[in-house]
Amino acid sequence: MFQERTGAKDDPRQDLFYVALILAFIIFAKNIFAILSSLPAPWDAAAKIASIAGLALAVWLFYRIRIVDYRYSVACRRDGGEDGEQEEQAPAYAEGTVLFERMTANRGRLVERVEPRELVALIAPGGALPEGLASRDIMRCSALEAKKSHLLVYRREDRLRAVRFSPTQALAERVREAIAAIAAR
Repeated sequence: MFQERTGAKDDPRQDLFYVALILAFIIFAKNIFAILSSLPAPWDAAAKIASIAGLALAVWLFYRIRIVDYRYSVACRRDGGEDGEQEEQAPAYAEGTVLFERMTANRGRLVERVEPRELVALIAPGGALPEGLASRDIMRCSALEAKKSHLLVYRREDRLRAVRFSPTQALAERVREAIAAIAAR
């Protein structure tokens, strides 16, 4: 199994700064609301609502940027040990299966599993979408914008679907190998 994990690199100082900023807002919320109460009648309530919405947005952004990331896996054949022996345990997934997991802290939840027989193409960033692929059938498993992320196209239930993700060059090569192996059959 070839795996890689995306997302923000761990930087405890940056995390501490964001948490301290959010806590400072919460601690001084009473003072902030007192200042906002001095605004004229229709604007004081709007400013309070906007400040609470800003806090909620800051907490959500911290969660999305610093805590949530993705893990991509490609099931591949494992070479044997020193003696060249193969493992006797059966693999959990067929060779060429691509897994997408959403990681929250260190806990993963399988978002999508693409079987090898379903694979169609891997489109590099900036590539054209295949004909017949609707935008509602594209799942996003990347923090990058669409122009900078790859698109794995697969066919399930006679419909084209896709997953937008941001693999490294090594993982993209493994996925291309899996697609080529299926096309060769």
